Amino acid sequence: ADADADADADADADADGDGDGDGDGDGDGDGDADVEPDVVDAGPPLVDLVLLPENTGSYQIERTYLPEVIRGLLAAYSAGGYGWELGVAVAHFGDLPVSPYGDPGTDRVFGVGQPVTTDLASIVPAVSALPNLAGSDEPDGAVPALWLLATGSPLDPYFTPGPCASGELPVCFRPGAHRFVALFSDSSMHNGPPDGTTAPYGSSAGIVPSYPAAVAALVAAEIRVIAIDGSPVGPGTVSSHLAAVATDTGAMLGGSPAWFEIPITSGTTDVSVILDAIDELVP
Repeated sequence: ADADADADADADADADGDGDGDGDGDGDGDGDADVEPDVVDAGPPLVDLVLLPENTGSYQIERTYLPEVIRGLLAAYSAGGYGWELGVAVAHFGDLPVSPYGDPGTDRVFGVGQPVTTDLASIVPAVSALPNLAGSDEPDGAVPALWLLATGSPLDPYFTPGPCASGELPVCFRPGAHRFVALFSDSSMHNGPPDGTTAPYGSSAGIVPSYPAAVAALVAAEIRVIAIDGSPVGPGTVSSHLAAVATDTGAMLGGSPAWFEIPITSGTTDVSVILDAIDELVP
């Protein structure tokens, strides 16, 4: 009888015949089931890049070359083996349609031609469709344009947000993406750096955001600005403004702002330094 009882006890302790005696299936004797956690592949980081060139007269020649320049940029991305997935938007900025700043009824301070997309084949046509507008004085409206991009707020009567879903910024950034702007300009800024009082808009323009407000909005939205300086006069006010917005939005490379003097003088002008900067700034 004692032998039968021992056999029954052994069978109860190891009913599955695996010899582990604790029923957890791993033979470790700890008595609880060990389950391997699922390994989730998060995929590569997402990077959203907004191409933001001037739409004014001073940048007209550069805009004629810009489609081919951007074609080269996208080819460099495709060939570069970067460890992140690129989405691109196309927008543009100019000046307020208020004399003496811009052409009333014609100029636009900010517009979106293509929200963020990973269909990179659609980007060059969107760049080719950028408007050729005027602008009446040397400084332009990069400051209110960047504020609009970073807030999605209206700026009556100059800009009404759309078509992104409610609560999204005007270029429809992807959730979780690292956000960058490539600002192409050869002009200084109204309401500009360092404190918003450089070339201020007058009362005829109404209430227009100034540089500190734009920077605060960009930082809050985690948007970093890489500046492509096309000014023909070399370092000066234009350069200092573009370097400032890169610095103040955290686009810093080894202690220097992501500001690059690259006049766009042909379709073969190389702006792949934008990709190199992003690659250094994305963890």
